Amino acid sequence: MLEKNYLWRIYWRLAGVIMVCVVVALAVVSYFSHRVFDRELVPETEQKAATVGASVRALVLKATGYGIEFSQLYGVEQTFAEVFEENPEFAYMAITNTDGNVLFARGTEPIGARTHFRNPVVLQIAHETTDLSKAARVGQQYIVSMPINDAGKPLGVLHVGIDAAFVDHVLLEV
Repeated sequence: MLEKNYLWRIYWRLAGVIMVCVVVALAVVSYFSHRVFDRELVPETEQKAATVGASVRALVLKATGYGIEFSQLYGVEQTFAEVFEENPEFAYMAITNTDGNVLFARGTEPIGARTHFRNPVVLQIAHETTDLSKAARVGQQYIVSMPINDAGKPLGVLHVGIDAAFVDHVLLEV
């Protein structure tokens, strides 16, 4: 009888040690897969912002192609609202001129956005001739900036803000 109780205690301790090892291994795997997913999710979301931004930019260029002054465009905020309805991960959109002044905006502007828009690196984006987009973390958002050029003439920069809370929420679901 004594040996039977002794063996049961050893079995339970062994089972406890094995369970702790399995839980620790699962936690380590979960942590590292979470980090990898985070590194992959943010660029994919930024790519989506660049794709949607290219569509908005095409609409802006179409309007300026009809002779409408860039700073006098009408319905830009309504277009931004439609983008927000279809893409809940976007929290902010803005168009700035080549000096970094906001012409059109919609959504929650992140803290430090106006300073970011006047940053020389961001201002240089307006002069890019390719469909280049650059992303930066500004406040609680990832801001993807892309140039708006009409036949090589810089008009401004389109900025799309991705809510960092959205990215965190998706990561928590994983």
